Amino acid sequence: MRKFYIVLSILLIAAMLLVACGKDETPEVVEEEVAEEVVVEEEASGDEGISEGESETEEEVIEVSEYSEAPMLAELVASGDLPPVDERLPMNPMVLEPNPAYDQVIGTYGGELVTVTDNGASMSNIRMWLTDGPIRWKEDLTGYRPGMASKYEWSEDAKIFTLYFREGLKWSDGAPFTMEDMEFWWVDNATNPDVAFVTVPWYLWNHDTYDDDGNLTPCDVTFPDDYTMQWACDTPIPVAPYILAQGFWEWEPLITPKHYLQDFHPTYNADATFEDLEYARQWYNNPDMPTMMAWNVIEYSAGQFFKLERNPYYWKVDSEGNQLPYIDSLYVEVVEDGEIRTLNLSQGKYDASFRGAGGRSLDFTFLYEQQETGDYTMYTGWWNGSGAFPGLLVNQDYTGEAGDYTNMTEVDYEVRDLLRNKWFRRAISVAVDRDQICSVAWEGVCEPNKNFTISPQSWHFFGD
Repeated sequence: MRKFYIVLSILLIAAMLLVACGKDETPEVVEEEVAEEVVVEEEASGDEGISEGESETEEEVIEVSEYSEAPMLAELVASGDLPPVDERLPMNPMVLEPNPAYDQVIGTYGGELVTVTDNGASMSNIRMWLTDGPIRWKEDLTGYRPGMASKYEWSEDAKIFTLYFREGLKWSDGAPFTMEDMEFWWVDNATNPDVAFVTVPWYLWNHDTYDDDGNLTPCDVTFPDDYTMQWACDTPIPVAPYILAQGFWEWEPLITPKHYLQDFHPTYNADATFEDLEYARQWYNNPDMPTMMAWNVIEYSAGQFFKLERNPYYWKVDSEGNQLPYIDSLYVEVVEDGEIRTLNLSQGKYDASFRGAGGRSLDFTFLYEQQETGDYTMYTGWWNGSGAFPGLLVNQDYTGEAGDYTNMTEVDYEVRDLLRNKWFRRAISVAVDRDQICSVAWEGVCEPNKNFTISPQSWHFFGD
């Protein structure tokens, strides 16, 4: 019977997921040293000694004589169907070093990871941990580290944010990734009123700059060279790394390979429609669309399964020079019924699961009890630096039932002022019966003294 892990946080996509599968001044800079040697970004060793957030990267240079690749790719190189691995990697690939604090080791190539999704249209729970962005969280959640971008910085007033992408990045089909792709996203899609399914992200709007019609304008997004993107807004944007590190939610909409998608865009192809473009950009059910992720969809059957295979141009290596990922392929079964998914998990059908159970607190108790019988392990000490789960979120940006800040009534303003009053929020905190919620609504699967505030695993948490 398969051994599987129910993983509630997957932090290193390819390297450490499951080895068992076989022009202003810029005083704040986060960057990687570019050298001929492989640069290893050093992670914090665990939760001990974490007292504050750090987003500065410490680097250790390790000499690596050559890069290695998966046997299935080596065969393609030998047959002349694929360039050598050192020609497929960027000039300074991202290097992941195993962290003993998380039981990580140098892996071996091969195998298929079998998992499950409830979303037969887009496997959204899988996309959450597949999506790679320009910035990523450090493993211990104390700050950020570079990703697709090897460096990022702010102007002195923090109104200009600049990303420097790794030179030589390639899409999964081998085409170069450059700022032509990002400009295509911004000019031809996000700011194009005819493209309704790609819009300007919420974080790239000015706060006090209006057009002639009185509408707020987007920030200025420019591309000084082939590997640099710059945001210029009318207010400081210090949270840019936090936004981009979200990956799936904030970066996936920006994945727009121009060399492929322009054929489906009416601006470049008079015979194309915007409906064509909307479908073509859905990489999760269009195997032809290139990506920058560790695995790409090669086969898709609506409502049944997704089959993904390794990206031969993936831009990460481990500290011994092995191109990632280790795992050859992923098989994602579609099971819409939550009770059936939970039963399958309890019987050890999957190698790993992220948000794959039925979603009820009772499922957790059942799965916990079935570990030995099902030959699997549940991780209960997962890293989670987010807010409470379960928890109560007070909306301090309340704009009324219509959700339109331009048409707020006097009552709406009064309600918002009340929600912003700390004494009112403290009163709510006192009134909440945590014990009853944990015992009745969550079947005992929560800690009343911890689960209604920020996660104890966050460096923001200062104790009971």
